[in-house]
Amino acid sequence: MDEAKDTPKRVCIVGLGGGGFHGEAEQVISLISQDTELVLIFSGPDGGILRWLTSHKICASYKVHSPQLIGEGKWRLLYRIPTNFIAAMKIIAEHDVDLVIGVGTIQILPFAFAAKLLGCKAWFYESITRVHEPSMTGKLVARLRAVDRIYYYWPQLKAHFPNGQCVHSETST
Repeated sequence: MDEAKDTPKRVCIVGLGGGGFHGEAEQVISLISQDTELVLIFSGPDGGILRWLTSHKICASYKVHSPQLIGEGKWRLLYRIPTNFIAAMKIIAEHDVDLVIGVGTIQILPFAFAAKLLGCKAWFYESITRVHEPSMTGKLVARLRAVDRIYYYWPQLKAHFPNGQCVHSETST
């Protein structure tokens, strides 16, 4: 028996702030061909919805405040960004994460940079609500080349994510 094949992949899901993000996260997890164990990062101004139904084993969950791209004060951003990067480093290292997946959240940036430093992969899934133009986070992720893969749902986003992968069932077959 191949030990690597039988070992579950440890995946850190970032950005579980509300209903739609949970479904989008499950869609991205379905792209992984082996069993997964999850480390959940609930984010949003107050941590988001702090429960998630999944068939995957949940190893740990954390509440990490997600800075707002619009409306957050400069001083607060200057505090939150390094604080979240340090939290990301600790979480990824403590749980020996193989893959970080960010779903439509700015939190992917500190987690993606921490993942790169610690030698694991990072993916970004653009929110399904973005049909014609990426979110500000999607634009930053692509411009900074912060992640190894970008997934999006709507084929209209192909021009914005030329190296990304469309997961819409009509276009991905």
